[in-house]
Amino acid sequence: MKPKNNSMLPPHLVTSYDRDAHPVEFGRVLALSDGVFAIALTLLVLDLALPAVTSSSLASTLTNMWPKFLAFAISVFVVAMFIDVHHRQLRLIQRLDSALLGLNIPYLTLVVLIPFFQGVLSEYPTEPLAYALYALVIGAINTIDGIMFWHAHRKKLLRVALPPRHLRVENWRAVIPVLLCLLSVPMAYVIGAWTALFWIALPVADRFLSRLEQKMV
Repeated sequence: MKPKNNSMLPPHLVTSYDRDAHPVEFGRVLALSDGVFAIALTLLVLDLALPAVTSSSLASTLTNMWPKFLAFAISVFVVAMFIDVHHRQLRLIQRLDSALLGLNIPYLTLVVLIPFFQGVLSEYPTEPLAYALYALVIGAINTIDGIMFWHAHRKKLLRVALPPRHLRVENWRAVIPVLLCLLSVPMAYVIGAWTALFWIALPVADRFLSRLEQKMV
């Protein structure tokens, strides 16, 4: 059965937003996502507050804050990575249905929780559990991202149908981050702070697959 044309329905009965037919509503979703990412980036810096009272010199105080600076750098890197991934995915999508809109909420909720787990990392820089929890949050965000892409492909919500070879690469782009994050959870109890290398590898792997996909064109 051919789906109903949403442009012919009363506004309160519209269940999906087309990029071209509903530019305002589609744009609101993009604006919401950008706003949440901006808030998350802003909240990251709040963890860098200097101690209220200290008898140490400024140099000593800043040196003792290295866990906070490390957690901040990691979190900025992670949030920037998700901004790029989320924008790339939305560029592929022609139509947003209720399922995609629903999945976008827990996705953004987890993104805005990153500053909290940054605080956990900075307060407990030697605790493996802090890195494991951070990895689980990143893995959950990547999992939702993969589900959103899979749903968009299955429901034909993409701007263009992807050829099988390109689809396989996109599937790997969704799966590899989840696998790396899951692997980094037990590794946190073995290598501690070096677990962040798994997260740094995420955009590296994505860039490699992106170049591979470009060569297929």
